[in-house]
Amino acid sequence: MSDTQAIVIGGGIAGCLTACQLADAGVRVLLVEQDASLMNGASRWNDGKIHLGYTFNGTPSLVTASLLIRGSGVFFPTVERALGSALPEAAVGQPVMYLVDRGTMVPREALWERAQATHDLTRRAMDALPGLCAYPGLPNGRLERVEPARAEELTGLEGVVAAWRTPEVHVAPRVVADALARAVTGRSVPVLHERVTWVGSHHEGWAVRTSSGDTISAPVVVNCSWEGRPTLDRQVAASDEPISIRYKYALFGRGVHALADVAPSTRILGRYGDVVRHPNGDAYLSWYPAGLVARSDDGSPPDLPPLDPEAMIKRTLAGLGISESILDEQGATWDVRGGYVVAHGHGDIDHVGSPLHHRDRPAVTELRPGYLTVDTGKYTLGPMMALRASAMAARHLGVAPAS
Repeated sequence: MSDTQAIVIGGGIAGCLTACQLADAGVRVLLVEQDASLMNGASRWNDGKIHLGYTFNGTPSLVTASLLIRGSGVFFPTVERALGSALPEAAVGQPVMYLVDRGTMVPREALWERAQATHDLTRRAMDALPGLCAYPGLPNGRLERVEPARAEELTGLEGVVAAWRTPEVHVAPRVVADALARAVTGRSVPVLHERVTWVGSHHEGWAVRTSSGDTISAPVVVNCSWEGRPTLDRQVAASDEPISIRYKYALFGRGVHALADVAPSTRILGRYGDVVRHPNGDAYLSWYPAGLVARSDDGSPPDLPPLDPEAMIKRTLAGLGISESILDEQGATWDVRGGYVVAHGHGDIDHVGSPLHHRDRPAVTELRPGYLTVDTGKYTLGPMMALRASAMAARHLGVAPAS
């Protein structure tokens, strides 16, 4: 490993794609991942929504939507280029319906106006972002208002005061995760399964120390880790900026047919949840008050309390208003899994003024020459940030980026 040119920390969607891009450019890259498997953290255990901005209408600003739309415009082309093939049709879901809860923090008409503004922004962006034509819900996808009673019928949920169907879609993150892990392996990228505990300058550029005590050096380090990223970054450049790190559980199903005729939905705006069933039978059920188990605002991962999976399942299903009989479907399996949510700011989403309603700050930043930190912000933005990070790293090394 002494001839390594770039060390990529973190084997999630951004790290794996960055490693693939660098390998395709001829860079000798080492991927360091603390888990025993690649793509086994938040990049696997999430709902898989490829955001166009409708979730973040807690504020009238469209800056978050603009960033997410740009990310969605490169998501599918970038992932599929790394895989060498298109994602299976069964991994891409149906258009998402947004449900306004009776307890919404923002009036329903204001949310509808913001959804329309977001949709208009998407339509205008298609001229500048040809990659949006590869987004499965576009270019012909519509935003249409749905009567509350009809929305309840289509989603199987209650307590809806307003609703609209959007062009947004989900991908099955398990399918993407398995395929990207194979893409890394297929490029013969070496992977070191250890946790990075320290990053510092080195006569060759940068050095990282792992949990085994070994130190590895390279001219470039790309920090694509997730919950551990702020801690490592602060070893390179001091910062006291508040960063929220939350841990949230959800229910993940496989072989689920009971939800086949149910429209995928996201309930807004407050501490609510999602119901997603992918065509391949994977499913995701979340209810924020049940799933959120830990939170910190200082940039360090919070301690996780012991998990009571049965209680968590009951609270999730009760919050969503879904019968526990769904767990009894023959051939279906359900698992409680979780992941970290990392965002700039502090507080929680049940405060309409919380900075967490703005997600416009994710970026790739060169904190010091040769040290890049990759803040993906959302799963949607992982491929776009990987393209930026790999291009910046390649330029630093004097190598042409992969086309």
